[in-house]
Amino acid sequence: MPWRRRRSVKTAGNLALAVQENPYAGEATDHSRLMVAFAPDETTLVGLSSIQALVLPPEGFAVGAHAAYLHCVSGILESKAASAMLGKVGKSVTTRNWATTLKLHALAAGGA
Repeated sequence: MPWRRRRSVKTAGNLALAVQENPYAGEATDHSRLMVAFAPDETTLVGLSSIQALVLPPEGFAVGAHAAYLHCVSGILESKAASAMLGKVGKSVTTRNWATTLKLHALAAGGA
């Protein structure tokens, strides 16, 4: 049997809550530099807290009730925290940038 990654489907409501709670939504002018991590469960989401130690100013990182948010002001390629979120630490989550998250939210809400 092939290896399968545990996935979790997010509803329109889940996406709406993740969009609403994003603490960096107002300050992230470049949506490609704001990452949103969706976890299959609360334990996995809280486990992302270990990334905080890698965050260097002016970056910002927050774990909310519905997603984790990493604002890479200087760019994702320059961020050790982003490398961790996209690598081993974040292997159990699905990560999207803010632009994609907003598009998914609009689609799930019935928008174009």
